[in-house]
Amino acid sequence: MGCLFSSSLFPVVDTDTASLQRRIRQLEAQLAGGGGGGGGLQNGNGAAPAAAGRSEVLFFPDPGMPCRYGASCRRPNCEYAHGATSLTRLIATLMSARRSLSVAVFSLTCDEIAQCLLDLHRRGVKVRLLTDDEQVTSSGSDVASLRAAGVPVRHDGSRVRLMHNKYAVVDSAVLLTGSFNWTRSAVLQNDENVLVLRDAAVARQYERHFEEMWVRYEASARQPLPVQQLQQQQQQQQVGDNAGSRRGGGGGGGGGGGGRSSGR
Repeated sequence: MGCLFSSSLFPVVDTDTASLQRRIRQLEAQLAGGGGGGGGLQNGNGAAPAAAGRSEVLFFPDPGMPCRYGASCRRPNCEYAHGATSLTRLIATLMSARRSLSVAVFSLTCDEIAQCLLDLHRRGVKVRLLTDDEQVTSSGSDVASLRAAGVPVRHDGSRVRLMHNKYAVVDSAVLLTGSFNWTRSAVLQNDENVLVLRDAAVARQYERHFEEMWVRYEASARQPLPVQQLQQQQQQQQVGDNAGSRRGGGGGGGGGGGGRSSGR
């Protein structure tokens, strides 16, 4: 588990909320000011942060998940990253949203990014999330938790095609797109990239595409998420199994139950 963000929804061990917020503000200030005054922080691949109004490319994997103490960490043998990384740059860009954040991403299991979306939602930013229905049930998915917290979520609801996009639009002006799925393995293990393009004309094209998908998948907003459906099915199966066990005390009852099961 990383060190950058924490809440009751996405718990992180040994939390210091005030230091987390200071770290976020530092990253946002660097993003707005072109990286000045930050002690020469660089991203995980040695590139200096981009100046405001300029585009940049983030490459993964990172050397580690971000330490909440940053360069001031005094813990011996701390395994977290202490400078700016591709993940912290990505999160700082997302956190710069003031009005809206439209996210279309195939998989979301990185708690640090999920916490970012939740924080923006609580701050009053219009956050919307589009994802693939099958990935909602993947191990560690944060989608159900975000919807439960009030973040609008929709999915493709298709077993034939995939919602395989991986992009986000910040305030209809900044685009983040590339190969990067929002997962911990993508942060730490995979060769990935994210283009941060500060071009409002291009960003608006992506936002129009997002709006088209948002309307197309409107029905999913009124339905339980696949993970909730799976939980309901498991609960119903458990109830059926318990009932079958109680009936199984008699030989005839057990045989009848077996016959119904094979019929299904």
